[in-house]
Amino acid sequence: MCRYQTLHQNEFGCLSSCRNCDRLQLSFGNICLSLSREKFYSLARLTDDFNEQVQSCLEAEERPMFLQTSAEEVKVLLGKAELEMLNDLVQCGIISLEINEILMKNAD
Repeated sequence: MCRYQTLHQNEFGCLSSCRNCDRLQLSFGNICLSLSREKFYSLARLTDDFNEQVQSCLEAEERPMFLQTSAEEVKVLLGKAELEMLNDLVQCGIISLEINEILMKNAD
């Protein structure tokens, strides 16, 4: 049974980590993903790269954008603010995961 610890949350969602199975749960708007660490880090790279591209494009503020996932048939439609908040969740989540790993190593 999963026991989740919240890593980061903002007005758009929440990122949690299971202490038992080491999976991550990303709740964002009306989407909830359960991800392995490998898939989570892939998503983090994807959102960070996409966010950087959008920040440099002036038109992005007005139009929704499609974030292509690793599943060809699944795309996520995001506005600029939503993309920024999704990127905030995953990037701050990475920092929290790294801090937790350091603390666990120092506790041993």
